[in-house]
Amino acid sequence: MNLKCLSLILLLLLGAWPDAQSQPRRRNPRASDLPRQEELRPAQQEIFRFLEEYFPERARRLKQLRETSPEEFRQKRQNYLEEILRLMHLRDENPELFRLQIEELKLRGRLELLGREYRQALVDERVKIEQRLLEQLERAFDLRQRIKEMEARDLELRLEELKQGLENRKQRREELIDQRFRELVGESASDW
Repeated sequence: MNLKCLSLILLLLLGAWPDAQSQPRRRNPRASDLPRQEELRPAQQEIFRFLEEYFPERARRLKQLRETSPEEFRQKRQNYLEEILRLMHLRDENPELFRLQIEELKLRGRLELLGREYRQALVDERVKIEQRLLEQLERAFDLRQRIKEMEARDLELRLEELKQGLENRKQRREELIDQRFRELVGESASDW
């Protein structure tokens, strides 16, 4: 995982994604360990750029909320943050899975709109909307199935790596114990 991704995850864990207009936080004994606001701005800008590139409607809505409803803006921003950070990491680690997940998220948004459209439509208009909705649901199902298959394959690969690591560690048992002993008594570093 690269440093940029780790810093973005740190933002998530700290619950800190400040907006440009927020006031600096008061210092307390633990606040000295937190990144300063000016250090967080580049990450915030990167997250907004990501949102604008892949979800322009969400980005537009957030910008609008920042001006009209700061509290709702903070809530929406926090709701999007975890998902965006996960996707940013995925973009670097598995571009094909990232592409499929972006496609699925966009399709999910279109499905919500079609569902709303159906509920608000007159009875004679519903048949046409229902057909579009069912076609999109089939597409969404197939897409989700491909994502799950890729995730399962990735988990299988990771499991195999872990098994190989365990076997390697088992074969090196005496060596690793000796290295750790030497480290504890001040003689050398270790792979413990």
